[in-house]
Amino acid sequence: MTAASYAAVDWGTSSFRLWIISESGAVLAERRSGEGMTTAAKSGFSGILESHLAAVSAPPHLPVIVCGMAGARQGWVEAGYLDTPAPLSAIVKAAVTVPDSNRDIRILPGLAQRSEEAPDVIRGEETQLLGAISQLGNGSHLVCMPGTHSKWVRVTGGIVDGFSTFMTGELFDVIAKHSILSHAIVDAGSFANDDPAFLGAGCQGCQKPGSGNQSGLYGSAAANCCMGCRHSTRRPACPAP
Repeated sequence: MTAASYAAVDWGTSSFRLWIISESGAVLAERRSGEGMTTAAKSGFSGILESHLAAVSAPPHLPVIVCGMAGARQGWVEAGYLDTPAPLSAIVKAAVTVPDSNRDIRILPGLAQRSEEAPDVIRGEETQLLGAISQLGNGSHLVCMPGTHSKWVRVTGGIVDGFSTFMTGELFDVIAKHSILSHAIVDAGSFANDDPAFLGAGCQGCQKPGSGNQSGLYGSAAANCCMGCRHSTRRPACPAP
């Protein structure tokens, strides 16, 4: 049986995810639960972690690396922020060790963009970036990280130059459940990332950035009313590159 090398944990505000990793980087076991930081702050971080490690028969001294909200000020142990521009290689070096533990547990820091014009922070996504860049290689990249709070990160030569956060997922949830547009999407199902309507809307957003503003949102409701195109897949075609 392949031996475990370490455990990786992504500890969010409302979710917990753990993977047991081999020396070759293969995932040997996985655990997921709703025991995020909010729950762990009340019931105890150590107990939750050890229960999941025990569930996958992890060795008693298996080291653990943690990213996400467990390193926030209100989390397990505060693991601060690295200021941008920040080399991704510095993230692991700045990991904070959890004291008084029977195993080696380290929590990774986040990234802070301390700009008066666009202050922003990342916590958890910086670790995903390490994996993404290992696949993308050197050069300049704009990395989109979808989520409740989507991140667009600019990386050059392994250095995070800056990033922007958009409340995409949260806004969608609010609009889909508590706005006039909820009626327009009540029966909408999932779709593939090559769906013509999705690609056309994305292309339109690139060509006309203002189309994604509040007026553009209301236009979706207006289209249902005056054009009879509920759940329409008609979108302007993308021009040839």
